[in-house]
Amino acid sequence: MIYNLERMFDDITSEDEEEMEITCIKEAENLIKMGMDLLTVIRITGLEWEEIGSIKKYMN
Repeated sequence: MIYNLERMFDDITSEDEEEMEITCIKEAENLIKMGMDLLTVIRITGLEWEEIGSIKKYMN
């Protein structure tokens, strides 16, 4: 029983993490569109430098 609860919790947690990452990416795109500098975008979203760079390349 406890094993099943732990497994369910892991599934829920991984889904939430995926949703949060998608939200951070959308937020980063919006901040970049508004002209924010990359350091500010990193601080606000919590994404890494490489991730922000890849988002910026994708937007161009």
